[in-house]
Amino acid sequence: MIAMLESHPLPMAQTRDGQTVVWLNLAARAWWPADQRDTPAGQRLSRLGLSDAALADRAAGTIDARLLSPDGVERWCRFTLGPVQADGLRLISWQAHEASAHEALERLRRLELAVQAAGLGYWSMDRGGKRPTWSRQLHRIHGHPAGAPPPTIAEYLDHWVHRDDRAALRDRLRQFFKSAQAEIRLDYRVVRPDGQCISVLANMFADDTVHDRHAEGERALMGVIADVTERRAAEAALRRADDRAALIARGVGLGTWETDPATGLADWDEQMWALRGMAPRATPLTAEEKMALVHPDDRGPALASFDKAIQTLALLDHEFRILHTDGQWRWISSRSVAVLDERGRLLRRIGVNWDSTEAHAAAVERQERMAAQRALQANLRFLSRMSHELRTPLNAVLGYAQLMQADIWGTDADTRQRRLGYITTAGRHLLSLIDDVLDLARMDGGELSVSLQSMALEPLIQAALPLIEPLARKIQVNVLCGQVAGTVHIDPTRLRQALLNLLTNAIKYNRKGGWVRVSATSETDGVVLCVEDSGRGMTEEHLQRLFEPFNRLGAERTSVEGTGLGLSIAKSLIERMGGTIHVASTLGVGTRFSLRLPHGQADAQVEASALPTESPPPVQIHWPSPAKNPGQTRTLLYIEDNSVNSALMQELMVLRPDVQLLLAETGEAGLALAAEHWPDLIVLDMQLPDLHGTEVFARLRADAVTASIPCIALSANVFSEDITSALDLGFADYWTKPLDLATFQQTLEAVFGPSPVAWLWSAHTLQGARREREQ
Repeated sequence: MIAMLESHPLPMAQTRDGQTVVWLNLAARAWWPADQRDTPAGQRLSRLGLSDAALADRAAGTIDARLLSPDGVERWCRFTLGPVQADGLRLISWQAHEASAHEALERLRRLELAVQAAGLGYWSMDRGGKRPTWSRQLHRIHGHPAGAPPPTIAEYLDHWVHRDDRAALRDRLRQFFKSAQAEIRLDYRVVRPDGQCISVLANMFADDTVHDRHAEGERALMGVIADVTERRAAEAALRRADDRAALIARGVGLGTWETDPATGLADWDEQMWALRGMAPRATPLTAEEKMALVHPDDRGPALASFDKAIQTLALLDHEFRILHTDGQWRWISSRSVAVLDERGRLLRRIGVNWDSTEAHAAAVERQERMAAQRALQANLRFLSRMSHELRTPLNAVLGYAQLMQADIWGTDADTRQRRLGYITTAGRHLLSLIDDVLDLARMDGGELSVSLQSMALEPLIQAALPLIEPLARKIQVNVLCGQVAGTVHIDPTRLRQALLNLLTNAIKYNRKGGWVRVSATSETDGVVLCVEDSGRGMTEEHLQRLFEPFNRLGAERTSVEGTGLGLSIAKSLIERMGGTIHVASTLGVGTRFSLRLPHGQADAQVEASALPTESPPPVQIHWPSPAKNPGQTRTLLYIEDNSVNSALMQELMVLRPDVQLLLAETGEAGLALAAEHWPDLIVLDMQLPDLHGTEVFARLRADAVTASIPCIALSANVFSEDITSALDLGFADYWTKPLDLATFQQTLEAVFGPSPVAWLWSAHTLQGARREREQ
């Protein structure tokens, strides 16, 4: 018999005591572990996953158990147990079955657990039934006792559904029952017996095997109900929060956006479009369209910010300008954060935009106001220092002038000359100070022009050194010239001015027997001109304030004269020529100024005329021959509105008794005198109360009577542009205030010939010059 069962399709096993394997057929061996299939005898049936207790002392019949099938899946199997034979052997067979009661119960058990975990209740009603069956969870959801019978559908509508939802729910159910629809989704409120109102979400399913019946009881029904009260409350709170956020965003002008880093597409709210003056569109702007709205100067940073938004997870802030539809450029501020998935990867980026144009304007205004305040404070400091520098020499001028006015005892000639010498020295210091202030003001205002040219540096230095020799001899300082090499591209006049300032300082603040050395080397990035000295040196604090105008770093308390402007002017001049200036100093050892100047052409030739001289060459004026008859009175017309200056001219003309002086206080009066007297020379002040000097000169030239009279312009304006302009108009010369007496004398002699009292003029001039040298 065993041989006949060897090939039976059902797995079969012969066991002893229901547990120990004696024999297996081929079908049973397929369920056995692969390494034991050939020798199963003596092994226990529990190796299949069936417990020994399931087979022990079990009578003939069937049992269900789970076994690991040959395909590696655990399956429910039904075991058929044969009767135990006299020899203790038993024949056992088994068969897998998918729809076993155990699997159905297991599925139901798992479903119940899942439904409870999800907070769901379910119900069912057989075809033709009137009262459904509720799950335990459904009883808990409704607050209905577990043992009480559930309500019918009609009772449920009348007593459980909220009165405001009954009519709509009844209509929907009526339509559902009349149709062949298999599923319906319902959302309504339930009033529990304790009075609590809850929100539920229900799904109802109908057996769709019957389509020709329309009564509600002729189809099997079942449903799932969830208590969504908390979810509805959260959704309502979220909606309120969204509404508040949207209201706030609209109120403050915030636009919100969201972008997908993978596609680059962005979703904008209405305010984002409004910020650009655009109507909302169904499709978002393309990257090209968005970038076209951005100011050209901001496109590079904006693109960099967009790239960074894709590559980084950090909070990002940036600003850019966009072209509004009203034609104005407006500032937009943007801030965004990254939204990540559960693995920390970038899903999207959300952010806000707002118009920051007014904030930018306020910031600019604030900066301008602060800059104006700083400029005002700097100007006040500048004026305070300039006031000090002006008052110091004025003290000498006014003091000695008052002494001479109050001289009732008749002091001797030497004392008067000494006092006049002090006044002259202080006046010249004032004039030098004014010239320096004008130079500094023109450089700060960008009005100082430079004429750059290539030239060798050595001839310029050699031409400048003799100018500081008198000062070096007076203080007993040796001026040395080291190796000088290089061709520079500079303005020779301005470089000489800067170099003389540095050399003068190096000598003045040196010590007896000290030295000053000038040298220059050509390097890759320019020519370095150095001025070194063995003087006092400076501290680090002094170096930080070295180039401040009027700041003499305490030297004002010494006997060394100066204005505190030389280094400021030198620095500005060097920088205007494209160079730089660097200072290194050690207190008590000395100081080194290094001027780095741009390279010039290596083959530059230096013309003698290109080298600056100590003072401008005198203007060569060719005065016309006197047109008056011999013996006729010669005349000088002085047009000047300042009475003090007119009085000074009268004092000077005492030395020319052969020349008649005519005075006019206005341009019109001067024109009348010129036409009446036909003077030999006109000295014309350029700033008159009624007419500018250029207009007076033009009217003189337009009149045939006065057209040939030589005119000299007189002004306190010392700018070279004004001087050149006046000479180009046809003025014979240009005098600057204060008037130089030597120039005045030379001009009178050129026009009127030698003075009949020239000996008095010469003696006075020589005596004054001698006194000044002695002092």
